[in-house]
Amino acid sequence: MDTITIERNQRIKMFFNEYYFGVPIWMMIFRLIGGPFICFIGLTMYSNASERFGIAYGGFAIAFSIYYTLIPFLWVLIKWKYYKTIKFQIEATSDKLILKEDESESLTEYSKFEKILKRKNYFALRIQKGLKIYVPIAQLSQRTVEILTEKMKK
Repeated sequence: MDTITIERNQRIKMFFNEYYFGVPIWMMIFRLIGGPFICFIGLTMYSNASERFGIAYGGFAIAFSIYYTLIPFLWVLIKWKYYKTIKFQIEATSDKLILKEDESESLTEYSKFEKILKRKNYFALRIQKGLKIYVPIAQLSQRTVEILTEKMKK
């Protein structure tokens, strides 16, 4: 059984990585360049506007682009208590994954996972939309990494 400790800053890095790069390519591009692009359009509209509607719409576009760019950072600040350091144990067998934290234990068959994704530094185990478990690869035994890699769904 592998003991995993995920520090706050590591959890935040995993969140940002999943927010920007754990999505389809079209969404990744929109999240990376959408805010600055909308800001550019807003600034162009605001500076070239000759009537109140153009000024108002340009100002709204600038304000929205700032908000859109800062969404992941605001999410971390607002949900700061969810990004605390956690410690748990994990054991991968051929048919199920066992997670233990303090007094609780969870046994989950691999068929219950929608996706098991291997990222550069961690595994993202997706149980359902919006619910993922992140497990750093560096803290896993070679056997656990091999089992999770084998169970990845294409």
